[in-house]
Amino acid sequence: EIARLNVLAFDKTGTITENRLQVKEVDRCADQPELLRAIVCANDADGLAGDPLDLALLSYARAQGANVEELRASLPRKSERAFDAGHRYQRVTVQAGGESGGELVSYLKGAPEALLDRSCLSPAERSAWSASAMERAGEGLRVLAVAGTRGESDSDLTPLGLVNFWDPPRAEA
Repeated sequence: EIARLNVLAFDKTGTITENRLQVKEVDRCADQPELLRAIVCANDADGLAGDPLDLALLSYARAQGANVEELRASLPRKSERAFDAGHRYQRVTVQAGGESGGELVSYLKGAPEALLDRSCLSPAERSAWSASAMERAGEGLRVLAVAGTRGESDSDLTPLGLVNFWDPPRAEA
């Protein structure tokens, strides 16, 4: 007897997709300028080099009118926590007043569940944000949460938006 397979599902970026990650839409964003600051600051791409997700975020920020170089110059990094699989987010802390001083602000990007668990949202609000993220993931989009907080911190976060990415499948796939 020959084995039968009804469904095989997998995700292999760059193998069955074009590896051209792009921002399709942003959900639950109430303050776009703050979201743009966050995705520019919590970003390690440099010019045309970097992680495809970071490059897609910078492309989106530029398309929305953000001057990436000016933002980075006016919000210098003071500290950072690199992304890793354990905590599933990246944090950068910037000096809001530039080198001359001002308050510290932390921007984070990462897995929605990781950031929402660290947020200042009520349980009902957290549930609504999670439902939005799950709905978009169910549509085949990659979902990234973006958040911010005062000071150098990874907690008491205010979510700034859910960024939804699309990586088109290769024609032959």
